[in-house]
Amino acid sequence: MKNYRIAASLTAPTVSRMWMDGLKALRQEADILELRLDCLEKAQTETDSFEILIKNGFPNTPLILTNRHKDEANPNDSFQGFKSVDGDYEKQRIALLQKAVSLRAYNPFTTDYVDIERRHFHELNLNPEKTRLIVSWHDFVETPKYEQLVDEYNLITIMNPDVVKVATMVNSNKDVRNILNLIRNYHNQVPLIAIGMGELGIETRTKGPKLGSYLTYGCVNNGKIASPGQISIRTIRDAWKN
Repeated sequence: MKNYRIAASLTAPTVSRMWMDGLKALRQEADILELRLDCLEKAQTETDSFEILIKNGFPNTPLILTNRHKDEANPNDSFQGFKSVDGDYEKQRIALLQKAVSLRAYNPFTTDYVDIERRHFHELNLNPEKTRLIVSWHDFVETPKYEQLVDEYNLITIMNPDVVKVATMVNSNKDVRNILNLIRNYHNQVPLIAIGMGELGIETRTKGPKLGSYLTYGCVNNGKIASPGQISIRTIRDAWKN
């Protein structure tokens, strides 16, 4: 299937469950694992098990480390983004993300990724040979006009990411066409992940990589989805066979 990539989104609240879900995703032929740190219970991120998960839990599989800001979480979903107990929200959120990046740097076998939102961007201490930067933008309400999608893509590229990610809610077939056209016209510049959320956006999740999208996201079968309209790894693989 050429170089099409599937990233499995892992959203478990405990380290042990996230590790088990990751192993299941790999058995289903996920290429990359997205660790949603914001879904972990706060106490879990302060354990030795958390450090082991990041360093050695998946030694030969690239990881995407994500700690989603509460303002970029789906307002209609149980995943409400990173939760701080008290104090400086952003300081705590970025500190956890940086901690995970630094822990993963001990693993010499893969090149990994860190996802940070354009609207809540912070410089991270990254080794560019070890960790690639994804800068993302989400709209859980609508997909803007094509020209606005292009503007958003260009705005993100100013931040010098390795990969641009755009994820928007799809409300019409025209929205699907706009997302697919963005991929078709811009994937050869800065690598692009473009996803249409919601039931009408499923087509973008299977067709996007065929047009040049850097990867698509899937969930473990019977697992909880990380965004509206997300489909299973196996469903994506089956679609690519046709």
